[in-house]
Amino acid sequence: MSATDNRNRPGPDAEKVSVALERDLLDGIDVYAAAQKDKPSRPDAVQRILREWLQAHGFMRSSTLEEGTRPEDLNSANDD
Repeated sequence: MSATDNRNRPGPDAEKVSVALERDLLDGIDVYAAAQKDKPSRPDAVQRILREWLQAHGFMRSSTLEEGTRPEDLNSANDD
């Protein structure tokens, strides 16, 4: 199990949510999971997709471990 999987595992304050998904969504989740280097399980893939979407749309902040230079702040002065 990779560090990414551990990050996506629900902690003690997690709440289980059951959702019935249509076949096209399940297929999309499976394709996403297969394309990931660490091949997450379907539940881990759903959690990762949801987390990424919420962060990308400003509904959830990224953890400090995941943060880097924001695209608008990139310039030649911060090239490595």
